[in-house]
Parts: sequence; C-alpha cells; structure tokens
Amino acid sequence: KDNRMPEMTTRLTALETELAPNDLEQRCRAYIFSDSHTLSFVDDLDDDGNVLSRLGRAEEIAYDLGIQLGNNQEIFQKLLNGLTLPAQRGAPNYFHTIGRGLAQNSNKNEIWIALKEQILKTDADKRNPDVLLGMVWGVRQHDPDLAEAWLDEVLKDPVLGRWLPCFQHPIDQRGLERLHESLDKNISDLWFYQQIAYGRAHEVISDDDLAGLIQKISTKENGRYVALEILNMRFHRDRSEKETLPPHSEKLLAVARELLSAHSFEDKSHRQDSDYNLSKIAKECLKGEVGAAAVASISKNLAVQIGDFKVYAGDYPQLLNSLAEVHPQAFMDAFLGEDTVNVRKYRLFSHDFDRERNPLDYISDDAIIAWCEKSPARNYQIIADVVKAFDDPQGEDTQAQWRTIAHLLFEKAPNLEQVLKEIGENIRPSGWSGSLASILQRRLALFPQLFDHPNSLISAWAKQIHGNLLENIPKIRSSEMAESRERDESFEW
Repeated sequence: KDNRMPEMTTRLTALETELAPNDLEQRCRAYIFSDSHTLSFVDDLDDDGNVLSRLGRAEEIAYDLGIQLGNNQEIFQKLLNGLTLPAQRGAPNYFHTIGRGLAQNSNKNEIWIALKEQILKTDADKRNPDVLLGMVWGVRQHDPDLAEAWLDEVLKDPVLGRWLPCFQHPIDQRGLERLHESLDKNISDLWFYQQIAYGRAHEVISDDDLAGLIQKISTKENGRYVALEILNMRFHRDRSEKETLPPHSEKLLAVARELLSAHSFEDKSHRQDSDYNLSKIAKECLKGEVGAAAVASISKNLAVQIGDFKVYAGDYPQLLNSLAEVHPQAFMDAFLGEDTVNVRKYRLFSHDFDRERNPLDYISDDAIIAWCEKSPARNYQIIADVVKAFDDPQGEDTQAQWRTIAHLLFEKAPNLEQVLKEIGENIRPSGWSGSLASILQRRLALFPQLFDHPNSLISAWAKQIHGNLLENIPKIRSSEMAESRERDESFEW
C-alpha cells in the first residue's frame, strides 16, 4: 500500500506525530487515564504488533512516567485526583506500575502522604488504592523499613485498613501479625483476604502459620470459601515442585479436612470452579487412615444432600471421584450402605453417558469385592446395580466387552440370580444419544461369550438376553428409520 499511496502515508504519519502526546501531562493522561483503544495509537509502542510485547512496552513506559511524575509536583498535583479513582473500564490498569515508578523518587514519603489524603477525599465507592499498592511494592525492594512503616499505617488507617490483605504481599512474620490483628478487629473486608492466595503471597510463611490464619478466616461469615481458596493455591504444585518440596504439615492438612467436612455443598453462590478445587484439596488432605473419617463425613453429607435434591451428582463429579479413590470403603458405606437413600436414580453411578466417569471406576475390583463381603446377600446385588459391568466403546465395528468385576460378581455372589437380573436390566441404557439399536447391537456381543460358561445359570441367562436382543434390535431399528423418514418428509424447503 505504501508503494501505491506514498503521499497519503506521509501525511498520515505527520498527522499521527502532530496528535501524539508530547509533554508529561499528556503522556500520563494517555497511558494512565486512557481507554484500551487509545493505547494502540500511542507512538511509543513501535514493535512487531504482538499484543504481549505491546503491553510489556506500555508497562515500561508507565513505570518511567511514574518516576518522572514524582519529580514534577505541578503535574502530580494536577493528576492527583485521578490517581485515586478506578481505571477506565476495559482499559489496561497501569496504576500499580505508576506506583512502583513513584516509589523510586527521593520524595516518596511526601507522595505517599498526598495520595493517602486524596483517598480520604474520594467518594467511598470510587476509591482505588492501586497506586499506593504499587508504591509499597516498589519501596519494599530498596527500603524495606519504610515499606514496613507504611504497612503499619495502613493497618491503623480507618480507610486503607480495609485493603490490608492486598497491601501485605508477601506475608512475612510481621505481615502475619498484621493480618491476625485485622481479623481480630474486623478491619478488612473478608473477601480481600482471598488475595493471600494469589501471586504466591503466602509462600513465605510456614504451613503451620498459614493453618492458623486460615482457621481464623474460616470462623468469619462466608470465611470458609475464602479459606478454601487459599488452601487450593497452597496445595497447587507442579510435578517438579512436588518432587522437591516437603509434604504439607499435619496441622495444615487437619484444617483442610475440617473445612471440607463442614462445607455447605448446596450453597450455589460459591460453586464456580469449586468441584475442581475441592477435588484437589481432597486428594491432598484425605490420604491415609487419618482421612477415612473425613471422607465418611463428607460423603455422608453429599449423599444426604443429593438424596434431598439440594445438590446434584453432576455438580461435583471430580470431588466424588476423588473421595472414592482415596477411601473406597468409607465412600461406598456412605453412598451404598444400609442406611443410605437410593441414589441410583439421581445418576451418581450412571454410565449411560460419557460426560463423567462412574465413581466406582476409581475403586479397585478387590476393594469392591471386599465391600461386598461385608454383607454379601445385600451388597453384591447393590454393586451389580451400580457398577459398570462392561466396556462399550463407541464407533463402527466395535463390540462391548465384560469387565473383570463382572466375572468376579458371577463367581462370588451368593445370590447370583438377583445379580444377573440387575446386570441384565442395565443392558438397555436409561438415556442415550444417537441410535439405540446401534448401542444394543454392540452390547449383543457380550452374551455369546457366556454361552459355554460352566455355571448353567449364567449360560442360560446369557442365551435368554441374547435372544431377546436379537428379537428387539430389528424392531427398534425399524422404528428409528420410520421416525427419521417422518422427520425428513415433514421438513419444508
């Protein structure tokens, strides 16, 4: 385009230069108070067009502007009000970066005082502490004593104190004391303590110190949700870290077990990502014999709430799978024991759809049989009803295959006839997508495998089910084809 329109390109470049912000005030307004669209026209952002490199360059410029702004009292006073207000909606927020730049000036304490006083003058619902947060961050790098003094001021300040958990990053020993004091005196908004979870703020303090802090947070109204979020991040380790870091302290694990046991699963207002996070916490704190009682309590709680339709199994599939995996006996006692509700109809153990695995898939065959042997006459029949007895891979030319657990049930169940009845009823899915006839055709292959079984009851059962399927599959397929033709004929072009 430049070759075809050299004059136009020259004129546009000249216009861009003319309109670009030139002095400190204009540049600050362009970067600090602009919307997201303005940034794309600022001339300092010459780069390869990559979004991340542009944002990184803008960060560098904002930091440098903070240094310059701190050395120009006239412009600083002009912009002071805007520095304590929220950033433009949808715009990149460089207030924290500006604060880090301001902290590099020799008169940083005067700047800090001016910003604090301006915050007090700002309407309560519009106050933005991000520049002050950036100043604490910046000062901590080269003048930690001053940073500590500022944090003590924040703790005592009736306005800034509500943001103390945001300021206290990272959490050293003195910071831990401040957080405890803010909790004891109800100084800070509870949800701000969630900041402890982010940016690795909590990693400086020990597990035991964090456990004490989390326990105190959990005693506040809605505090359990904040506490669980902090735990979730504390337990978040990549594989390389897990190999090098020591295991978590028993005190922290005990607090985690208490929180899970007391968790209100029916509270839908805090369910975002909760299944994944709760599952991760469960895997970390419920291991070993000490976790068995907690798994029993959590599972019983969930079983009752699912039975009462307060929550659904589909709300917590990963947590249910984790509970089954870490303590299978406690899990099966809670969901399948004699004093439990019939949860089969709530689809907890459904394997008709492939959206989530059956929790029993996470339990070994030996553990399932061991549970059945606790009360053979009852438990074998229960397991035959809910366990996935066969694999049914979808696709052309695929056939279902019996799982090992099915053969174990055939061999060990004292009430084989009832077990066969339960398995037979699960051959036809209670829900499906696509062609039912095709599903049943794949499952038809299960039964010839048992025609020569040494147990005559099993072989007779297999032949009967096979015969019924051979008779019904053509009828079902014919009905499906008729429905398909009817839909096609009713479609109006």
